[in-house]
Amino acid sequence: MTLKTTSTRKFETDRKTKEVSELYETIIEPKYEFKDIGVALEGKFSTQNAQQVTVSKTDVVKGLKLSLGLAQDLSKERAVQQTVNAGVEYKHPQFFLKTNVGVPFETRPIPVTGNVVFQPLDNIYLGAKYDFKYSTGEKGGLEREVEFKVAGASGATKGYITTTLDKKLGFFAIHQLDNEQIGVRVTAELPREDAVNTKVGVDLVASYRYNLSTSLNGKLGITPALGDEKKKTGIRLGLGSTYALRDNCTATLATDLNVGQFLGNGGNPHTLGFELKLK
Repeated sequence: MTLKTTSTRKFETDRKTKEVSELYETIIEPKYEFKDIGVALEGKFSTQNAQQVTVSKTDVVKGLKLSLGLAQDLSKERAVQQTVNAGVEYKHPQFFLKTNVGVPFETRPIPVTGNVVFQPLDNIYLGAKYDFKYSTGEKGGLEREVEFKVAGASGATKGYITTTLDKKLGFFAIHQLDNEQIGVRVTAELPREDAVNTKVGVDLVASYRYNLSTSLNGKLGITPALGDEKKKTGIRLGLGSTYALRDNCTATLATDLNVGQFLGNGGNPHTLGFELKLK
């Protein structure tokens, strides 16, 4: 059995009133595995009235995994949403496919999500991640979000480049040292018809393994205003630490600080999270 518990403290801004409300959420994710028959039962239960139960069967044929689940969302200010989810996952040494199709009980768009990865050469990967929502009726249609990725590795350095259909670009690279990892992530959203400026974000990430049971993590995120007089440069600092309490138990404590608030730049408030994993 595996048990994962995550608690977060965050803030939400009402789009109409602009009021900021404080929100605490705890998510409990138990998982029971019957390895002799390749069956797993997973649950995800949130204090925000969202539940999900999934049963899966691995190696239906070699490399093929099938799953079936039921999700229910009773979050405040949202009508009851219930969805039956069917998933397919297939692993091959040079190919990976994962897709999930949802069948909502209510009149809502049908969600189809997943990703596919190919490995044409050693240490080179080509992939795509997709999120489709199909609506029926006179005003129905297909909403799509597709991200393409090229990933690779050379020695102790790994990285990838991404692009999407809606003109979003991304670059990420990370380098492994003895006990440290350092990396950089750059994202850009090119102007569309309703936008003027290119949106850019830069993240500097680092991880340090203090000893066999403790690792420290940090991230500095910068979102430049790029000449937009109505906006100010955003700066966020993320700090976290993971502890191996036992061989089968790890705990993570992390916080995300909005440095821009201290400088009078506004933006989303700070967040705090805690995660506990038991195996």
